[in-house]
Amino acid sequence: MVDVYLPIEDRQILALSIPFVDIERLSLRPVKWLRSLVFTVCGVRGDLSTTPNGPPVDYDTSTLDNLDERYFFVPEGDYRIVDFCGLDDQITSNARTLRSSNFHRDIMDRDGPACVFTMMGEADCQAAHLLPKSKGDEYIQLVLQDRQHLYNLDEEPVDLTINSLENGLFLYVTLHNRFGRGSSAFLKTPNFALQPDDIPRVETGPMPSNRITLQHFEAMTSYLQSIPQFDADMRGTGTPRPSTIILDYMYGVAAYRRWGGGQEIKEVMQQRFMERYESIPIPIPDPQDFSDDTDTSLESDNSRDLSYHPPVGRKQPRKKDSDMSPEMLQAMDDLHVLSMLIKGTTPELMAAERERQAEVEELRVKEASKMKVQQWMQNSCVPYLWAISN
Repeated sequence: MVDVYLPIEDRQILALSIPFVDIERLSLRPVKWLRSLVFTVCGVRGDLSTTPNGPPVDYDTSTLDNLDERYFFVPEGDYRIVDFCGLDDQITSNARTLRSSNFHRDIMDRDGPACVFTMMGEADCQAAHLLPKSKGDEYIQLVLQDRQHLYNLDEEPVDLTINSLENGLFLYVTLHNRFGRGSSAFLKTPNFALQPDDIPRVETGPMPSNRITLQHFEAMTSYLQSIPQFDADMRGTGTPRPSTIILDYMYGVAAYRRWGGGQEIKEVMQQRFMERYESIPIPIPDPQDFSDDTDTSLESDNSRDLSYHPPVGRKQPRKKDSDMSPEMLQAMDDLHVLSMLIKGTTPELMAAERERQAEVEELRVKEASKMKVQQWMQNSCVPYLWAISN
């Protein structure tokens, strides 16, 4: 285990505890990756040292073999720490409202009619918001204002809305679920600490000058459901690109959820939330966002609801009169997923099958949509704060 400490006021607090196996899986130059990771969580550039306020480590020569068990971060400015509730809102579905349909169409036109990582076809994909749609325009503006000074402002606009193309990716539904839970994230290179060749690559051929790499923070639960850590391949117009600021921010949110450790960092996170994020009003959802043809294969990933348990994988709509066991149905799904991954395409019949299943599910979806609106209105981050502090 590698521990990373942050200087907060007059003390060093444990911020992250990362298993060696995770570091080995996600990086080729571990200390450079750790430096980049702290940057995404804290929103400030800085160096790593093996002693408090000591000299920077030699990033180029550090390997897993000589990795130290603890590092101390020396920031170059003020922290802009992520919102630890950044993943606690509802994962956006494919509700067929005018706004969401436009977002879906525009994201698909930019990325191509397939998942940018798996090449799974449109029928099994979602136009995913990077910052959750429910956070709203005021929230995304705050994130951009907090961190824009760390980036070259010529790279991208900083006046985005929650439905801007820069806040989206076209994702296979399983990846969308994992991203919403913080089990997977997307790393943009190069950044101030990493070059593209510092990160493992599945593809062959020349190393590209820019990468957005899928990284699994938690192992997938089934071998047959395994999705390699591909680079994004946008086969549509490819512009405008996903926001580097938002990609980094959400990488930090997922990293803290996965590796954040210690009561002191929880208290810092809570204080940061109350000072910076708590006052931002959660937009009241348009009831049309839960229309009859909402794809409910994605359930709420809401940490404010203490009774909620996120799904392990994609929930396939099923015929109610099926006489197959759940285990047999899951096995069939696993084999089908493996077949499609090997081929790199989704069978055209999948779209027709989804339409047939949608007819069976129509009445259930209507009732579920009403319940989601009610739950949205009742949600508050207060129970979540109480839960993690106890």
